[in-house]
Amino acid sequence: GNIRLFRVHFILEFPNASLRLTRDASSTFAALICPGCLGALMASIPFQIWEELLRKHLTSLGFKPTPADPCLYVKHFPDGTWILMPIYVDDGLVSFTCDVAVYEKFAADLTALLDGRIKWGPADEFLQMDILQSSDRSTVSVSMESYIRSALATLDSDGKLKTYSTAAEGDILKRMSTDTSRVLTPSEKSEYLHAVGMLGYIRKLRCDIEYATSLVASRVQAPTAYDAQCVNRIFGYLKGSASIGRTFNGDPVLRGFSDADFGNAPDGRSYSGHVVMLGGSAIVARTRKQSVATTATADSELLALGALVRSMDETLVTLGNLGVNVQTPVELYCDNSATVLAATTLSARKSRHLANQAAYVREHTLSSRSMRVNLIGTKHNLADFFTKALGRDDFLRFRSQLMEGRPVSPHALAPHMTRK
Repeated sequence: GNIRLFRVHFILEFPNASLRLTRDASSTFAALICPGCLGALMASIPFQIWEELLRKHLTSLGFKPTPADPCLYVKHFPDGTWILMPIYVDDGLVSFTCDVAVYEKFAADLTALLDGRIKWGPADEFLQMDILQSSDRSTVSVSMESYIRSALATLDSDGKLKTYSTAAEGDILKRMSTDTSRVLTPSEKSEYLHAVGMLGYIRKLRCDIEYATSLVASRVQAPTAYDAQCVNRIFGYLKGSASIGRTFNGDPVLRGFSDADFGNAPDGRSYSGHVVMLGGSAIVARTRKQSVATTATADSELLALGALVRSMDETLVTLGNLGVNVQTPVELYCDNSATVLAATTLSARKSRHLANQAAYVREHTLSSRSMRVNLIGTKHNLADFFTKALGRDDFLRFRSQLMEGRPVSPHALAPHMTRK
């Protein structure tokens, strides 16, 4: 509840290009935004010049790029407070927990270094994501409502697109595997690719369309009329839920869930799903078709768990770079008992590939003890959301837990089986 943010617009003049940036000192949520035309900037000067200029100024003010992401700058103070600044090309955010006076000095120093070509304002938007912080700063909500409605203005200009309560019909995978509908024409395919591209961006925040979007994205080579129908359904779902986003409530517990849908892809492979939770919402959510075919459910679940461990490892590194103390071991949850045993004991696997996966997981659960794997019931496994098309009730229940800050039942997270 002590994080404040401010928005910034720069006015950096270069030959044939300009970067513009407004100040509203009453705002407590802000961002560093440079909405100048990237195309004009790239055409007039190499992007490296702007990047090096900003790095030079931020470094002179005591900021350091994090090893995990060189575009993420942070400055720590002796009292444990910080100023954080992620940069994306000519866009970014400024958030801070330090005293307002300390922040204002930083703002004044940066303004001086940029010869006054900088203004500040409320951080209500970043990279086409809408941002809203509660008045007491206890929650932050991020949505893509404006972007979604803009997309629908083009895709549903007549307003006839039907709305849905879920992103995909229950038998979508089966229907795709037996699809005999006509292949789209070149012009229709172009529209399909454009729509899937927009969904690919929306899914970065809207993890409730992650599974459905991963399926339609896998069909871009030769999309069919049914594939286009599936894309329309996703947008129909977004039409009825445009305002939904992710709400972060400050819950400090980091945890992860993994799952696999064994052998249901047309080529016999399984779909993996995993999610990393922090602050009461998903911060990493992924659906992927596994790269190898497995012969047992436990093996596909082990591959899914390995993917979760990799994501969690990356998350821990990033949080460590930011100076965030995470309580370890981090709890991971899987709904397959054989996989939990393979991940937490020195059991042998039949294939070299799976043996390597098990060894990788055990490196974190047994050797470094940075993570601990627990068994959880399937109906409480949040990763189930990313491996199959769920019915309406389960879909909405998982969505509220993953995105809307609804807590997972402590009973559901009680370790049914753990190996130390």
